[in-house]
Amino acid sequence: NRTGYYFALVTTQNGQFLTTPTFLDVVKPQEILQILPIQGGIRLYFDDVNSPGRPLDLNRVEVQWRASMPHGTDTNWNVVTAGSISATSETVRFDDPTIGSAPIRFYRIVEH
Repeated sequence: NRTGYYFALVTTQNGQFLTTPTFLDVVKPQEILQILPIQGGIRLYFDDVNSPGRPLDLNRVEVQWRASMPHGTDTNWNVVTAGSISATSETVRFDDPTIGSAPIRFYRIVEH
């Protein structure tokens, strides 16, 4: 766990200075544990290792997808807006009913 106060050293043509310390909670990226087909879509299971013992704020979780892996300057991801999300213990389940005609999707989980 790398939670704490951090600051940055800023260098300009006029010299260097330290920013005011800011509290950050540095977390590990979410890991997708399993992907299962469901009628008309898929179900993702992912872990919640960043907050063991405290509930995950599902309002801060965003599931994103792409039809191909990012490369070069193409780094845009699409937000899955029609899915449903639920959590039990330290596992989160997300149902994506929007696959439609896109048979290949790459997913990532973003916690804001």
